Amino acid sequence: MKTATACALLASALLFSNNPLAAQAVSEPGVTEPVPGVRVIDGSKVSQRPVSSSALLTAIAADPGFKGIAKLLGGKGIESPGPQGTVTHMYKIRETDSDTDKVVVLFVKGGKVVEHLIT
Repeated sequence: MKTATACALLASALLFSNNPLAAQAVSEPGVTEPVPGVRVIDGSKVSQRPVSSSALLTAIAADPGFKGIAKLLGGKGIESPGPQGTVTHMYKIRETDSDTDKVVVLFVKGGKVVEHLIT
């Protein structure tokens, strides 16, 4: 489940709208909805936050509560329905340990991070 879902989310994160003027803006920067229910994410316009992956993994292991993790990442991120009753929260980060851009996907259920992906 984790790999297939993450691949689908990452693929959607890399898509660009062919006609951005026809798309409807969604509340998150860089996200448009060309037709109801279909979101297109322009990664170049999504806000980015400097975060250490090792610090993020340590924080998730210490307390998987989403509120604390969201505070560390600067908010709720790009929120979408996920598999098996979860809600996914996607973030674009500048990984401070390696000085590279990464995508973080958190799978949240019942207010807790039940799975995560950093790529």
